[in-house]
Amino acid sequence: MKLSSLEALLAERLSPVEFRKELAPDMTEYLKNASVKPSVMPVRVTEDRELHVSVARVKVLCEIFINRDLSPEQLAFVADALQLADGVDFDEEARDLIDEMTDPEINGPFTIDRAKEILKSG
Repeated sequence: MKLSSLEALLAERLSPVEFRKELAPDMTEYLKNASVKPSVMPVRVTEDRELHVSVARVKVLCEIFINRDLSPEQLAFVADALQLADGVDFDEEARDLIDEMTDPEINGPFTIDRAKEILKSG
C-alpha cells in the first residue's frame, strides 16, 4: 500500500474502488496468511510521502467503512500499515482510534456501530 494512495483516498482524490484495486495484491497475501494459526500477516507499506493522521482523517476512514467501501480486513490492513510506517505521525486520540481497528483477534472486531460512534464524537 502506498501512503500517497491512502492520503488521496482520505482527501477524496482517489475513489474507494481505485484504492481497493491498488490494495488487492497486498490483501491476497495478507488474507492467505490469516487462515494459518498462529500467523504472521505481511503488511507492506510504500512510504512515498509522509502522512499525518488526525481524528478527522480517522472519521473519513470510518465513513468509508460504514459505506462498506472497505471490508473489516481491508480496514485492519490499512490500520496496521499506518502503525508500521515510519513516515506516519498521529494525533494522540487518532492513534488510539487506529489501534482499535487493528488485529480483530486481539482487539475484537471493529464494527460499523463503533465507526458510527466515532463519527458522532466531538
